Amino acid sequence: MADSERTRRERGGGSPLGAKVPEFRPDHLIRLKKIDAIDANVRLLIRYGFLAIVAFFAYRAVNILAGQHTFADLGVKIFADVRIGNAIGYAVGGGGIAYGARQRKLRGDTIQKMGKRIKELETAVDPNRSSSGLTERGHTRPEDEL
Repeated sequence: MADSERTRRERGGGSPLGAKVPEFRPDHLIRLKKIDAIDANVRLLIRYGFLAIVAFFAYRAVNILAGQHTFADLGVKIFADVRIGNAIGYAVGGGGIAYGARQRKLRGDTIQKMGKRIKELETAVDPNRSSSGLTERGHTRPEDEL
């Protein structure tokens, strides 16, 4: 049976179950290109349409408050008083603090996750090993701090 199947394929007979492989004609390819173009345009319309709606509502919010005294006036006056150089410095400093806090949390999470396995491996090598006394997250014990 394997020999007859091989010869049938060599002669172009198709699959052993007799299923026919569909052929793509040029008109099918043109139709697929049109569908792809429509899909790309609809995606762009959704993306930029959403941004236009957000911009419209932001415009309406500002337009309604125009000429009225609000807490936003105080914020604008304070913000207008800050120089660009100072604002950039505050932004970079705040970003650095946020980055450091996030890295500290991630380091603590990693230490907590890996600590049990490391302790298990170290006690396998030396069962009499003493602990450093750090917390699960790798911080100094509160009673050891100055």
